[in-house]
Amino acid sequence: MREKLLREYVRRIITEQYTVQDILVGQTACSVEIADTDNTRAQGMMGRRDIPDGTGMLFVYPQSMYLSFWMKNTPSPLSIAFIDETGKIIEIVDLKPFSERSIKSSSPCRAALEVPQGWFGKNRIVPGDFIS
Repeated sequence: MREKLLREYVRRIITEQYTVQDILVGQTACSVEIADTDNTRAQGMMGRRDIPDGTGMLFVYPQSMYLSFWMKNTPSPLSIAFIDETGKIIEIVDLKPFSERSIKSSSPCRAALEVPQGWFGKNRIVPGDFIS
């Protein structure tokens, strides 16, 4: 019980670092935490076991660049969409829990959206769709 309370406390501390915003991915609503600083982007979703459907994390960068992500210390299976400066999804990749393999965008991107694995497919979201 004590360990569960400690995990919940740590989760709250991590979550409070992020601004939460509702966005549209294609035509589907998603509530995202915004990771727009070096610290919040570095922390990402590490340590999170349960990520509710319809939620995610939007990683925003000050300029377009090739992005690289890994799943070290991340127990939840996720999918990531790489997004260009116009808000268009360039590619979607499934990520394996705890993997230290770098997943890199195929072109410069301004943002990336991580959601529970399968969420994009279930909502028929594909490359070419936009976020807003």
